[in-house]
Amino acid sequence: MKTRLTVLSSMGAAMLWVNFLAGCGATEAAARPDRRAAAKASQPANQRPPEDAVTQQMERFTLEGYGSNGSKRWQLEGAKARTDGDIVTILKPWATGFDVQRTAWLQSTIGYLNQANRRVRLEDDVRMHTSDGVWLFSQAMYWLPDRDEFLTDEPVRIESDHMLLRGRSAIGHSELKHAQILHDIELILNPTADEKPGDIHHVKITCDGPLSFDYDKDVATFEHNVHVNDIQGDMYSDKLIAYMDKNTHTISYAEATGDVRIVQQAHTATGGRAVYEPGKGRMTLLDSPSLVIQLDGSQGFPAPSFTHQAGNADRDQ
Repeated sequence: MKTRLTVLSSMGAAMLWVNFLAGCGATEAAARPDRRAAAKASQPANQRPPEDAVTQQMERFTLEGYGSNGSKRWQLEGAKARTDGDIVTILKPWATGFDVQRTAWLQSTIGYLNQANRRVRLEDDVRMHTSDGVWLFSQAMYWLPDRDEFLTDEPVRIESDHMLLRGRSAIGHSELKHAQILHDIELILNPTADEKPGDIHHVKITCDGPLSFDYDKDVATFEHNVHVNDIQGDMYSDKLIAYMDKNTHTISYAEATGDVRIVQQAHTATGGRAVYEPGKGRMTLLDSPSLVIQLDGSQGFPAPSFTHQAGNADRDQ
């Protein structure tokens, strides 16, 4: 990947262009003569400042990355910047990731570019949002532009019009094509696109993690101690694979596997697999289901609303 760095000094005296090819070790540089460097070289050695004490203030900062076909892949800008060795401190960094399917924007209050490994650490009110309406928030994040990746050990929050997702520690693609949240997952969503944020009919899904989602395939996978809390009841499983609606980012249906239990009031049903359809408020048990009804002596208690679909063994009898 070819990268171009544009730096405008606070003195307005020089424009520095640096081109280098990442990964192959080749470096090309073209710059106007640095009068300050020449003046420094002419000073006696005992009058020069230490090398590690030299910093440069910049009024504007731009770093651009290009693909092998010459198209721009990403751009990083800053209102002001200061260099200190390999570290460039950037005030109000603003990054843009360009992709054929979506564009993503990434910003924070302050950022630190390590010129040695090309990692950018963003801190304080980190925000990422995409052209199709998905937002990600965190307090700190590493952005790896050459690899189109981000990672963080901090709590994260992801939002769309019909979804709120919280968790801790995440790694993913810079344009949020795919990502994985590792711990303490909580997803709150509207069962259909007609529901409005704050409506009481929302669905909550929690798990220990990880949660992996792929926006290209519109699939999200919840793992370990998965709990679906629906107005109709609760479903527990080891794993839940949710298939999303591409336009609304709501769940069309989900398949639960591994020690599946559905609990509604005093009634519990178990099975090897279940299909959950939040838009219809329906949970269907598959693979050797069984139902336990707790009799408490009350009259007229409602029957469970989940359904039972016979497996192969039931149909053969």
